[in-house]
Amino acid sequence: MAELSGRARVKALFSKISSKYHGYCTSYKEWVAKNPEVASQVEQTFRIMSYFVAGRFEQSQELAELVYAASNLMVYVNDAILRKATKLKLKLPPPSQYRLMSWLTIIEYIEVFVEIAAKRLWGEAGRWVVIVIIQVLKATLRAVLLICHKVGLQSMPPLFPLNRQRDVKVSDDFSATTESGVDAQNFSEFEEVYRQCEEGGMQEAAAPKRTTFRGKRTGRVVRTLDAAPPLNLRTWKLPTEDVIKEEPRCKYLPPTQLTRQRVIAESLHIARPLVHLASMFKFGQQSWKPWLLSCGLDVSSILMMGNTKDLNVNEEAEMKRRTVYLLYYLLRSPFYDRYSKSRIIFLLSAMANKIPGVGLIARPLMEYLPYWQQVYFYNWGY
Repeated sequence: MAELSGRARVKALFSKISSKYHGYCTSYKEWVAKNPEVASQVEQTFRIMSYFVAGRFEQSQELAELVYAASNLMVYVNDAILRKATKLKLKLPPPSQYRLMSWLTIIEYIEVFVEIAAKRLWGEAGRWVVIVIIQVLKATLRAVLLICHKVGLQSMPPLFPLNRQRDVKVSDDFSATTESGVDAQNFSEFEEVYRQCEEGGMQEAAAPKRTTFRGKRTGRVVRTLDAAPPLNLRTWKLPTEDVIKEEPRCKYLPPTQLTRQRVIAESLHIARPLVHLASMFKFGQQSWKPWLLSCGLDVSSILMMGNTKDLNVNEEAEMKRRTVYLLYYLLRSPFYDRYSKSRIIFLLSAMANKIPGVGLIARPLMEYLPYWQQVYFYNWGY
């Protein structure tokens, strides 16, 4: 009897804790849904805190990375809440695909902190074990998305943050959404619009908004805030009819069906981190072979993709990002240690000493470069 009474007390305690937890979660979801702008300010505050904490005391770098990862996870959680409360239809890919993309996004957000924490807890050997596990997991998830879900070109992270100012229109009936993330009606509407996109694109039902504004005194034409594209697609060009037509109604356009050559190119891009790690363990970190192999795979992947004009807006932006990221090879060892380090430090020093105000950015950057070089996922993680 005493044993049964003890179990009943434990069960009652867990039930009480669980009910309080669900109550807090529900209250938080309702608060985020009603105050998306305030939630954005809280996220930004956490991100700024991570920069102020870095270098202030012993083990401050680990704390800074933890705060930064927490800010990214907060953005992810709040975006998930707002996607449930939003009136926009095309915010999510199909559920199974969305789940894999979510895992990849979370890994991207925490991988730097996990690497630093592993080095602190288990030393250099533990750090490399964690790096290998994370890269194998990322490559596996991306391969499943490419082969099984036919997602085409994949960006990292796969789930872009919402544009809170433009995209979020909170529904009055937030509580009607399901625990799985999206109500059934929203998914049925998603599938219908998704199919329309595949057949030839969506037609905007509402009247087009003004995308430019002409100043009365200067006559200068500028873009309105509502017409600003996402950060990853932003340029200095004024919007035209073609840009408006190409601007997606959501972040997740139906992927372009890849040819066999492009599938091979994307496979090379996915396999590149694993090939680099294997060659680095084989030939050593200071060998040129891992650097050359990795660079060769990245360049081959980009060249095999060919002309990107037939890709959708998001995929074309991803190809531009990959091309720009080839500049990272100037900052990666052994090229950085033997050729570019002295030139980059000299250039930053000259700019800091001769151009007023530049030193506020250049000097911290010179101090940060050695640390950036030591963190694998900063240097080779994309």
